Amino acid sequence: MKLDDTPLRSSRLLEALRGRPRALVYSVILGHSLAMALAMLLVQASPPREVVEALVIGRESLLGTPAHPPLTGWVLGFAYWLGGGRLWALSLAGVLADAVALWAVFRLARGIVGERQGAFATVLLAGVAWVTWLPPALSPDRLLLPLFALTALHLWRAAGQGRRLYWGLVALDLALLVITKYSAAVLAGVVVLALAAAPKGRAVFRRPEPWGAVAVAAALIWPHILWVATDDGLPFDHAVGSLGAPDLVGAAEAWGGLLLLGVLGHAALAVLVALAVVPRRSEGDTVPVFPRPEPDITARRFALTLALAPAPAVAMAGFVLGLPAKTETLVPLFAFSGLGAVLLLGPAIPLYRHALVGRALVLATLAPPAVAAMMAVAAPYGRGPGADTNWPSGEIAGWFTEVYRIRTGQPLAIVAGDVWTGGTLALASRDRPQLLLDGNPARTPWITEETVAQAGVLVVWRIEGANPHPPVSLRTRFPGMTIEAPRSFDWAIKGRLPPVRIGWAVIPPQGG
Repeated sequence: MKLDDTPLRSSRLLEALRGRPRALVYSVILGHSLAMALAMLLVQASPPREVVEALVIGRESLLGTPAHPPLTGWVLGFAYWLGGGRLWALSLAGVLADAVALWAVFRLARGIVGERQGAFATVLLAGVAWVTWLPPALSPDRLLLPLFALTALHLWRAAGQGRRLYWGLVALDLALLVITKYSAAVLAGVVVLALAAAPKGRAVFRRPEPWGAVAVAAALIWPHILWVATDDGLPFDHAVGSLGAPDLVGAAEAWGGLLLLGVLGHAALAVLVALAVVPRRSEGDTVPVFPRPEPDITARRFALTLALAPAPAVAMAGFVLGLPAKTETLVPLFAFSGLGAVLLLGPAIPLYRHALVGRALVLATLAPPAVAAMMAVAAPYGRGPGADTNWPSGEIAGWFTEVYRIRTGQPLAIVAGDVWTGGTLALASRDRPQLLLDGNPARTPWITEETVAQAGVLVVWRIEGANPHPPVSLRTRFPGMTIEAPRSFDWAIKGRLPPVRIGWAVIPPQGG
């Protein structure tokens, strides 16, 4: 085999790895981000349900919510504000989170295996389904992907490279992990375990900096802890309520099946690696090789632990605590699979089919958004229910906002309804009203009885079947409301779907 600087039949991938590995990584990140953003802007009329649920409460800038820590809602609220209240900004937030994750992975990988192999390790993530194939809705699990990668990067720079100023970023990363999802403490533990996997790494914990970082992280999350303590522990009540029954066999099967799904999600990565390193008879001696200096034992164990430990650790914690095994949990766990593959391939990586690998990388980068767009267009012509992202939120919000303004002479300030029907209307309306969730003041404490009386309310609910009446919660909260004739709307991509029927009533402002 010949070294990588020997003249050979070239390809774009080979040229990029030789002379512009950083540009290769950034082009993959940009290509995937632009393709996914374009696909979503073309076919998504509404945000995914988990985005709506996080934003309708998170944009109120609370220190917590009854269901989750607040960071995902804060980030979505900032994106919503930055985008001028336009729903497309929420989709771009997920795309940006993925791009930050890939950037952080590359920065860490280049510090351990060098720039060329680090670039190869990063682009191999195009073959990990849990990183590229899932819709990039900014759920808590999706937000953990960049936060986990940044935590590992900053810890390695602080402890592995002795750059002490990075301990402040480590403290911030740890705090952000916790206020994104409480179970992210397992990922924080994996990062610490990765550093402690070698004697040199364990020695770091005899210095004051890591403990100072933990203290600063605790101080940063202290306001949230106080909120939990003074709000009757609602997030923990929700977490306890989601715990499964103590069925050990069922839990083992569920988490074992989830781990198997995680492994199967690496099929494309395995194909990319096989195309690159498995010899073929006709190649002869003209194979480009990309060598690297062998990283020391601390760096090697740190990287391999990050690649191999997160999924088993999270599965074990979920099994012990009885947590439900959800596929979304897999999203942040394989951020370093490409780096692990490069380390296991050895100090010199041959590229036997570099032209074919390059084309496969382009396909792996562009296929997820293309397939997502085609499925979104085709789904309304099937027999299934309408997808959340096909919900005609813009048309619904525009019609009801204008009707409310005509009826009351005032902008729409409050919408009462469930988190989906009322939430999508509130987010898409040009008046940016608040959501009175299910008409229940206890679930939306930022809306007082005085505010409801002064501003008035638009009450909405979805009608499914022959019963046009509102849910009991809305009838109880507004017993004297006058129910109007239901309004029908076509889905954004109509297909064969029956129209969406929305029941509604206007509670005018006092004196209105």
